[in-house]
Amino acid sequence: MPRHTPNLRPSNLKSVSQALKEGGVALLPTETVYGLAADGQNADAVNALYAVKGRGFDKPIALCVSSIKAAQKLVHWTDSADTLARHFWPGPLSLILRAKQSLSLDERLLGRAPTGERTLSLRCPDIGWRDKLGVDFLALTSANKSGQSDTTDFNTAYNIFGADIAAAYEGAPSEHGKPSTIIAIDNETERLTCLRWGALGPDDFAPLALDWTEL
Repeated sequence: MPRHTPNLRPSNLKSVSQALKEGGVALLPTETVYGLAADGQNADAVNALYAVKGRGFDKPIALCVSSIKAAQKLVHWTDSADTLARHFWPGPLSLILRAKQSLSLDERLLGRAPTGERTLSLRCPDIGWRDKLGVDFLALTSANKSGQSDTTDFNTAYNIFGADIAAAYEGAPSEHGKPSTIIAIDNETERLTCLRWGALGPDDFAPLALDWTEL
């Protein structure tokens, strides 16, 4: 269950890190919208993250990575993934690829490709805390109740979630004001499918020589 801390105040990154390691949910800024984060290896923390957001367990949550090297340890990397990541990471782009076997992650963070293979959505946000929290598998989702509008400033997000989270870190209002663009990559054909247009639009990708289902 979510931790209730009605007197919670904005924390420093050390306090956020400690809260996450103890299984709590944290409110964090990103360059797109504010996010909710939890340790993706801790089942209780993942339970709390879904509960706080009001999200169904059938909807996987993205994993935050600090770099391309970190992403390659989790998924089967492809040439098109490398092109996209080198062009847009760190930044407002989530990539979905086939997950590697034997990952020590809560299974609810994994999706399924049409072929039945396990997939993982990876996000490398352009934000200072990205490699400073000491949590190897950080589940990260937008800080809004499921089905509601995204939050782009600390006070709005805090007013919604402050009583149900373990820590909060205040940053500047989000730069883009839109969620990340989500692209799924077929590991066999390298074909790309955009599942959500967000901070990046078709014009951002048009100069890249990549194979799309549509653009």
